[in-house]
Amino acid sequence: MKKLLVACDEYVYQVGNKYFFRELGAVLIKRYLGCFDVIRLVVRAKKVENSELGEYNILIDNKYIEVYPIPFFRGPVQLIKKIRCIQRQIKSSSNGCDACVVRLPSTVATMVLRKVLKKKIPYAVEVVASPWDIMKAEKKILLKCIWWIIHRRLLTECKNADCASYVTEFGLQRIYPDLKLNHYETFYSSVELDKEFFFQGRIFDRKETITICHVSNSIQSYLKGHMTVIKVIKKLSDLGYGNLQVKFVGDGPFIKDIISYSQKLGVFHLISFVGFLNKKQLRSLLIESDVMLFPTYTEGLPRVVIEAMATGLPCLSTKVGGIPELISEEYLFEPDDYMSFANKIIEIISNDELYNRISLENYHKALTYEASVLSEKRNRLLKELYNKINC
Repeated sequence: MKKLLVACDEYVYQVGNKYFFRELGAVLIKRYLGCFDVIRLVVRAKKVENSELGEYNILIDNKYIEVYPIPFFRGPVQLIKKIRCIQRQIKSSSNGCDACVVRLPSTVATMVLRKVLKKKIPYAVEVVASPWDIMKAEKKILLKCIWWIIHRRLLTECKNADCASYVTEFGLQRIYPDLKLNHYETFYSSVELDKEFFFQGRIFDRKETITICHVSNSIQSYLKGHMTVIKVIKKLSDLGYGNLQVKFVGDGPFIKDIISYSQKLGVFHLISFVGFLNKKQLRSLLIESDVMLFPTYTEGLPRVVIEAMATGLPCLSTKVGGIPELISEEYLFEPDDYMSFANKIIEIISNDELYNRISLENYHKALTYEASVLSEKRNRLLKELYNKINC
């Protein structure tokens, strides 16, 4: 019986001795079952009451999935306060495991990997973001230093991996290459798109209100471009496009800053926050929207953009990470170039033929990320990692 150790930045809610995932986490972990007999998940566990579960309402009830909980923390301050306790807990996390998968960058995964390396257990990296790009975008000196350290660490973690997967086809590989002799390398997105999610045949009709959406489950900083969206709406409103609404998907402490800024610019009445959405709810919102605006400062390969494209939604974003692998250059701008975003939105919604062409192109591009296509690549990685055991 072979056991796979999995470490990532996902976390669970704990009620007594039961553990609960949100929808995304549950989908993520089930992907590792099949090639290995048992999965041990090293994950932060937040102790709550039943009434506090919220979106974390999917019970982990599978005898082949072991939850290895570590103390919950969020952010560097809480990490520093609990670091000794966390390190003690992680010390024995790899006992009895035959191989390891770490999703990086991740504080938890990095600490787990240190123990794995000491035991010379074969491991695979799944690189989902670029600390280098985050460091360049970050404005605070202290955070720049932290992300530089994470960047240097990720270079080493990838360099020595037995197997490596990247969410981009080219971008992340150039920055974080796997250099180990006879390693296996592939690429696949973290998105989970079954056939039912796709929506074909979007045709732009001139409705009374144009709906622009922005999706970022975790709203914790300016890095996803929320402030640029507000500037775009302000510009469009000044140009006479008052029939607009923006729907922000997600939740987090940065919402109060977005509200304050939108009030300052006088466009608060044009925006709304819809909170976390499950996959079915997200699909409905994307179908009902007219444009996705995602002026992010840093990305690996954003799931939200692929999901939007799967519904034929025209998407405007930035030239970071793997986004140029998804969207044509004419629809990509610098994260703070609100003028270009505004002008392009006007161009798209003013030209039915252009709108419908973009919609069809996006739909067909998203088909290459359909679940069965990506599943084949993920399974191949796990098989290759399995073959590294006792080599």
